[in-house]
Amino acid sequence: MDEVYRMHRRVRDRTRIRAEDYLEIRYWATTLRCTESTLRAAIAVVGTGSDGVRTYLELAGVRVV
Repeated sequence: MDEVYRMHRRVRDRTRIRAEDYLEIRYWATTLRCTESTLRAAIAVVGTGSDGVRTYLELAGVRVV
């Protein structure tokens, strides 16, 4: 949990997911409760907007919190 907290503090813009930043991908995968590969696939389809990715994952049947 401590690592996720540190990643949370590191994410500056919560409206965008920076796909080139490994730690940010780990943060979002943990936050959205999906795998990193699923997150990257969602980003490839809908772009880097966090709301769009969240909606896409919900529609795809991934349990998003």
